[in-house]
Amino acid sequence: MKTEPESFEYRSLTRRASLLGLLGVTAAGACSSGDEPTPTPSALPAPLPPIDRPSTVHATAVVRDVQRVHERLKSRFGFAILPGSTWEASAVVLAGLSLSAADTVDGAAPLHIAVTRSETNLLDVVVGIPLRAPDRLIASAIAGADARYGLRRDDAARVDLLEPRAAGAAAGIAIGVARNHLVVASSSEALRAAAAFVADPGQSAFGLPTSDIRMDVDETLVAEIGKRFAERMRAAKGPDWSAVAAIASTEPEIARLLGARGGTVTADVGETAIRVGVSLASREGKPLEGCVNGGREQVLRLHPDGLVGAVTFSSEASRKQSAARAVDWLSSAHLVETERAEAARQAMEALAAARGSATRLSIELSEMGWVAYGGTDLSNEKGAKQALEELVKAIGSDDRTEPGMQLVATETVVESVGEAVRLRLRQVADKAESKTIATILLRVEDDTLALATGPDAAYALKKALAAEGVSAIAELSEGVDAEAAIYLRLNAGGLTGGSGEAKERDAAIVSVRACEEPMTLKLALEPGAITAALGWLTERRRP
Repeated sequence: MKTEPESFEYRSLTRRASLLGLLGVTAAGACSSGDEPTPTPSALPAPLPPIDRPSTVHATAVVRDVQRVHERLKSRFGFAILPGSTWEASAVVLAGLSLSAADTVDGAAPLHIAVTRSETNLLDVVVGIPLRAPDRLIASAIAGADARYGLRRDDAARVDLLEPRAAGAAAGIAIGVARNHLVVASSSEALRAAAAFVADPGQSAFGLPTSDIRMDVDETLVAEIGKRFAERMRAAKGPDWSAVAAIASTEPEIARLLGARGGTVTADVGETAIRVGVSLASREGKPLEGCVNGGREQVLRLHPDGLVGAVTFSSEASRKQSAARAVDWLSSAHLVETERAEAARQAMEALAAARGSATRLSIELSEMGWVAYGGTDLSNEKGAKQALEELVKAIGSDDRTEPGMQLVATETVVESVGEAVRLRLRQVADKAESKTIATILLRVEDDTLALATGPDAAYALKKALAAEGVSAIAELSEGVDAEAAIYLRLNAGGLTGGSGEAKERDAAIVSVRACEEPMTLKLALEPGAITAALGWLTERRRP
């Protein structure tokens, strides 16, 4: 006697053959006697072995209660992408099938999702939708002279492909039936690669989660999303990213988050927001030492015009480590002369000692382009001013003329702001030609060291000194006790904004623990955020 999985597979294949036989007999009256005979169940292949995880699959996800998630996304969040009044209706309509096929969908079973990456597409999504009656769904798609689809079996991929042949078929996607699943994919390549995988009932990757949604992401996909994020920012003529990256990489907490090698995402769809938890594994595999927990008031000091904002909380030891890393980076890039490196290190360490634990950084799209600005609390304002003076001396204010990249520090006066320190990264071609690559402005005021960079650094410095806060996330930041907090604002158009625009809140990440292992983030996503984020990060990259 066959085992239950084999029996299930065999019965599924038998029903499929019976269906095809029925369709063949129906069509025989209009065909010549030379038509090929219909396959019989006796010709069926042996039951299929377990499906190995394809190498192109870099993330898997399970949606536990699809009906409830669908209802809330549609009624509470107004997701226009869901066309049906029920999940079953949305599923078949999105797949380009007749609405009459909705009763073949098993809405009580969990949804299986795989994210793949290929040479042509950065990301593809493959969705396995459980069916009550796979053969009846196939029949509704391929029967009749005006059928939307034709049927072709791909034995290598273990899937029955439904190939468009008439108007009404869904454009831009590929669909098929594997086992008892309707499989919908964003490309035919992804469908053939992962259809059998998402439809395999024995896959441990699709175990039932405790949250509404669970997604496991590997290191490759994390790296690719980060790379894509950077590419899109550069294409949008972002701020002086070399300067921003240099600042961020000196903070151990930020560097650790940026170096994450994979993790797990869980989500629960609530009445007003989608609460998301992210657990990330670091490359080092151990927690940071000497971390400091911050509070809600620092989160609220992020400027409301910022599309992305971050707050980190560092111990004195961590701040000194950041200072040492910054000088090492400047020295390795030959931006500080060797004989001045030690003086620069002492100035940076003195500045670190004068700092408080909190550091804030916001990124905004201004009228002149992307700018970044922020500030760090000071425990010793007088000491910070003295340290800045020593830093200007150490870096040097003279314009050297030898070719290459150079860092120049000068004291200046910023219009409507006052005295400040200007750091300029210059590209010197020859004695007669140089070009400023990046500019950072720094000013000490009201126990804060403010900094700004971008094509309009003076404008950004004013924002850095402003005391305005992100009141929109006040209630979301209740009880924040973390090593970092991040604010992110999205809308249906992606990362857009700028001074004077409406500040509709769409997403806020209000709690990050970067010092623990694994690191954890907690997010609150609101209407428009998911659509914007997915559209912004997963835009296909064709050769």
